Amino acid sequence: MSAQVQIFTSTNPAAGGMRLDSRESCLRAAQMMVGHRQDAGLTAAFARSMEHRIAKVYAAEFAQYRAHEFFPTSTEIDPGAMGFTYQMIERMGNAQVINGGNSRDLPQISLGGEETQLPVITLGASYGFSIIEEKSASMAGIAIETELAKGTREAIEALEEQIWCQGYAGTGIAGVINAPGVYTLPQLSTGTWQTQIASIASATTSNATPPAVVVAQAIAADLASMKQAIAIGTLSRQSATNCLLPTNLYQMLDFIPQSPAFNSKTLLTFLEEVTGLDIDEWNILMNAGTKAGSPLSLAGGTAQNTVVVVYDKDPDVVQLMQAQSFMQLAPQMAGLQYMIPCFSRLGGVMAIRPRGLVTMFGV
Repeated sequence: MSAQVQIFTSTNPAAGGMRLDSRESCLRAAQMMVGHRQDAGLTAAFARSMEHRIAKVYAAEFAQYRAHEFFPTSTEIDPGAMGFTYQMIERMGNAQVINGGNSRDLPQISLGGEETQLPVITLGASYGFSIIEEKSASMAGIAIETELAKGTREAIEALEEQIWCQGYAGTGIAGVINAPGVYTLPQLSTGTWQTQIASIASATTSNATPPAVVVAQAIAADLASMKQAIAIGTLSRQSATNCLLPTNLYQMLDFIPQSPAFNSKTLLTFLEEVTGLDIDEWNILMNAGTKAGSPLSLAGGTAQNTVVVVYDKDPDVVQLMQAQSFMQLAPQMAGLQYMIPCFSRLGGVMAIRPRGLVTMFGV
């Protein structure tokens, strides 16, 4: 049997014996005095070395930016323009019953014209990193330049989405829901849509009128009134084709069944069939209005300023005016630090025939 002998050459007063300069050392010494051995059966390791690190690095996700999916987009504006103008002409004068023998009695028809001027604004952001940060991120398996560029683009697109919907106060930039000439209709049904949909849970076999039927009819009436307003306001030149709902209302309608005993369709399916509208969700509409409406869930909660939009998806009704989509410039280096400027330019919404779009707030 062999034994290891440690020789202390330090000038420490404890030289020649075991060091007891920590609580752990004292504890080990006490254990050894009663015959407790620690020279076998143990593995020395750092706690961090026993962890397994997942190779994939996950990124936080935000709402999808879908304005360009819902509305026609014009890129006609020059990226350097400070504003743009569109012109509208209209017929002036009407025909009349005349004396057939007197050709000098003909009423004259002429043209009138109007110009509308709108500004173009610039949205900007930047990202930066040092050479050391780039190398450190590489050690961690993160492509820092790619991720920062992606995050900066998302930040600019988030502001664009807000402007496409609500405009930007103080700049003369209008959004879809507040463009000049856009109608806002009062709600026909009673109570918020969430209140009406939640009442379906009280259905019993003894109900003379099943709540699901009543709710579906009431909500359909709201959408029908919006669709009719477009036909009347445009003298049937425009016909409503699309409907955008805030996400909370869309989800409520998308999983509540019409009648589980007879079919598997939801209230959303029913509304699309009855109204003939292509119904989709636009997350930003949940809190874009000026009137309190449905909360986030059927269970209740804080009321959101919900907005419903019905429109004709026609470039002659509404267009999103994009002068310059997201662009990042060449990196600018100062010392060991990179800085990359990014920007986009837009002119808000051009509502050429605004009667082809209507809104309803606080449903």
